[in-house]
Amino acid sequence: MTTDAEIYALVLQRLAKVDHGLGKPIDFQAIYILDYAVPAVEEDTNAGIKGGEREAPFDEALRLALQEKLTDLPPLIFVQSFYDVYDGSRRGPTQIRNGGAFIALGPIYSDAHTTVVGAMFYGAGLWARWIRYQLEQVEGTWHIASSTILAVS
Repeated sequence: MTTDAEIYALVLQRLAKVDHGLGKPIDFQAIYILDYAVPAVEEDTNAGIKGGEREAPFDEALRLALQEKLTDLPPLIFVQSFYDVYDGSRRGPTQIRNGGAFIALGPIYSDAHTTVVGAMFYGAGLWARWIRYQLEQVEGTWHIASSTILAVS
């Protein structure tokens, strides 16, 4: 698995299981992922929804690697826009189609000591989070060293 896939897999796993903001496991039916990275997605509460500045789409190898690595999560479905899955008339735990969650990821930024990835998680109008993850590699294995919640709704 590529380094990008390892890093994104850790972030997706953490978002879907822990950092979604409800403090308990949620039985999402699908996880919809914006199919490209959005720079500073964690700093702009509209970037993940409106698309913000776009990086190139995730390549097929990355999408497949994430699906293979994250078999313990609901199906990962890559989408071109938040509006492809948003349903404002939906009642229940989420406003995302099929009881899913929506995640937008930022690019992976690395320097000699740190790797940083931003993310936006959306479940419903008053259930969203913008988080920055700091990762480190210890003995060849990536770990989330810390996370900072920058905004919640």
